Amino acid sequence: MFPRALISLLLLCFFALPGHAKKLTALFYSGSFTTKESGPYLETYLNVIGNSCLFLPNENGKFQSKIDVELSLSIKDSIIVKRNYNLLSPEVSDTNSTEPNFIDVQRFLIPEGNYRISLKISDANLSGKSLNHVEEVTLSFPKDKPSFSSVELVESYTKTTERNILSKSGIDLVPMVSNLYRDNINEINFYAELYNVSPTIGPGENFVLNAFIESFENGFRMPGFFRFSRQSAASIIPWFASFPLKQLPTGNYNLVVEARNKENLLLADQKIFFQRKNSSFIPETAAANDSTSLVNSFVDRIHSMDTLTDYINSLRPISSQMEITFASNAIKSGDERTLKLYFFNFWSKRDAANPEAKWKAYKKEVDYVNAVFKTNIKKGYITDRGRVYLQYGKPSQRLTYDREPSMFPYEIWQYYTINNGPNTVQRNNRKFVFYNPDLVTNDYFLLHSDAIGELRDDNWQTRLQKRNNAFNDLDINRANSHWGSNLDDAINMSR
Repeated sequence: MFPRALISLLLLCFFALPGHAKKLTALFYSGSFTTKESGPYLETYLNVIGNSCLFLPNENGKFQSKIDVELSLSIKDSIIVKRNYNLLSPEVSDTNSTEPNFIDVQRFLIPEGNYRISLKISDANLSGKSLNHVEEVTLSFPKDKPSFSSVELVESYTKTTERNILSKSGIDLVPMVSNLYRDNINEINFYAELYNVSPTIGPGENFVLNAFIESFENGFRMPGFFRFSRQSAASIIPWFASFPLKQLPTGNYNLVVEARNKENLLLADQKIFFQRKNSSFIPETAAANDSTSLVNSFVDRIHSMDTLTDYINSLRPISSQMEITFASNAIKSGDERTLKLYFFNFWSKRDAANPEAKWKAYKKEVDYVNAVFKTNIKKGYITDRGRVYLQYGKPSQRLTYDREPSMFPYEIWQYYTINNGPNTVQRNNRKFVFYNPDLVTNDYFLLHSDAIGELRDDNWQTRLQKRNNAFNDLDINRANSHWGSNLDDAINMSR
């Protein structure tokens, strides 16, 4: 199936023309769907930020931006389709007008398979290097079991009056290309399609579509964020719905859709990652008011406030943003009872039967990262490598290179499978690149990762070479070959 998360790419490039300093910015992701008539198709969504472009006078006496776009799909090294076109912004009356963002949607009717999307964009009104992005996608809709399309986030929608590229199931859907829902956005709309459910439960049989929001870090469902729809089996079931976001705290989340039969057995599911920034809402994540649960517990045996605080701080790599916020406030308050209740409830939520065993297993990992990744001023769990180790577990492969003549010391960690919590989807072959820019300490910083929710920098190879070179060309995304470099071997080994 297509990756079950929104992949938002921030494309940055700096241009410097007299009086027209601009930083072209765009967001891009893709989704997969299928139809009974034409078969599977891939959609791509590109959102160009208006105030990052240069608007010039056009033949209508208005001002307009123009973006050159090259978009191609390839299998292995063979390009199967390529589109070159100009993307025009809406017209504005003068240069003092608000420069609107503008969206491009492309649709590719292609067979199921593994594809590489290559995107290249540039501002046609400015000279400068293009911005490049490459990602891998898979289209797969099994014939022997139900499956979902990608979940499409929707910015706005209207009833279809004349079918167009935005139309699905009688609705024109303007995609929400960004996955960040800021303070001024108080609703999340989404659209998904369920395929091939009839052969599994029988034509016309009833089932339920569920949708909910869960914490990205640990998979816990957010109370109050649940939708369901009773359906009858058919070849394609479209679903459009929304959630209000006023009561959703700041944090990282998955929006999950699933289909379940009458016996509540899971038939298929799909999810998409998004972020919420909600400065006006502070959750009441209080611990239990009753302290009796602490008596003779493993938490009751912690007698040092410093130790208790250190234990709670070590939980950050596996905590939700809401838990982190509450823990930080509790630590500031200095109230020992509140801290103990929080610590106890943290582990009880993860293993109600034996929270102490769950904590001891985790503490063993904390002790390991504190021993291996610590610096003179940081405990191991505070460092980037320690955080990643605790959050995702031991890497399947860890490559270390600290003596290359033109490179900062660096490590590449690969996870053959990776997940985020008990209810999240495992993903294959995720990579983390760490480097040590000061050449002295044991503190390696995360430079790049292709895991959802992590720092992504497609120029990471170039930045590794900045030990001896100063690069100003942000379009360079591959380091030069040089004597003593193991980088190519490391990249090949970590694929």
